[in-house]
Amino acid sequence: MKPLLIIPPAPARWPMIERIGLERPAEWWADFKARVSEGGAGAQDAVALIAPGGEALGLACICRGGSIGVLSDIFTRPQHRGRGFARMLVGALLNWFDVTGGKTLHAAAPIDVAQRLLVPQGFEPTRRASDAADARVTLRRGSPAGQHDETGPGAAEVRAVLRGDWPALYDLLQHRPGPDPRVGLDESALGAEEFLAQLSFQQRRGTCVLLVESRAERPEALASLAVDQLGERTYAMILPHDVNSPPLRQAVERTATERGYARVEYPLQALAG
Repeated sequence: MKPLLIIPPAPARWPMIERIGLERPAEWWADFKARVSEGGAGAQDAVALIAPGGEALGLACICRGGSIGVLSDIFTRPQHRGRGFARMLVGALLNWFDVTGGKTLHAAAPIDVAQRLLVPQGFEPTRRASDAADARVTLRRGSPAGQHDETGPGAAEVRAVLRGDWPALYDLLQHRPGPDPRVGLDESALGAEEFLAQLSFQQRRGTCVLLVESRAERPEALASLAVDQLGERTYAMILPHDVNSPPLRQAVERTATERGYARVEYPLQALAG
């Protein structure tokens, strides 16, 4: 049985995907529907389905921007597990990623799934926050996307975050600490996908503005500005916490002023010292 490969935008395929029975929050489904039906700005996503007779039995997807991707949401309906569908789905997506110029692919999974499904397909475990038998690990397939502990070449560009930026931001958060500076890198790297998803949901609701600073098209810092606060004060966060980015900070302050705020505070930066 050959997986069906869907390249967004593909609105006609959405009803089949929606019926698969994957348990996710309503906001995740809204975001996934937009990705499949409309496509994301700057994104090159792909969804693989096992769908005999038009009924989806399993799916997996890659969120991709440029040469970097994130493999996620590998799912098979419970009554059809143990038939090799997950391996077929991942194989189809890897083939597409490779032949279309993908270089670095990330994933996260429980250690048993990683060893059984992903390591045989060329993934290497990179981070693990616990020694528990059911611990989750992050994995990478392909060459590292770049160095994140040094400034890249060229002038800094600050702009609004696009959907196609998420894989590179995920890659950044595999090398630099995440939103809470008190959490170690291994643990924050494992939470990177959920953290970015929550930012995406907030952006969709209009409760935050997301900005990215990049050099040579490589994201080096991310800023989130809350725009749902009452009064003259609001809050922002810049990641990595230790980054020195006057252009990004100026863009945050300017955006806050445009939204009617007189003061911006950075509480997580204060925790980072």
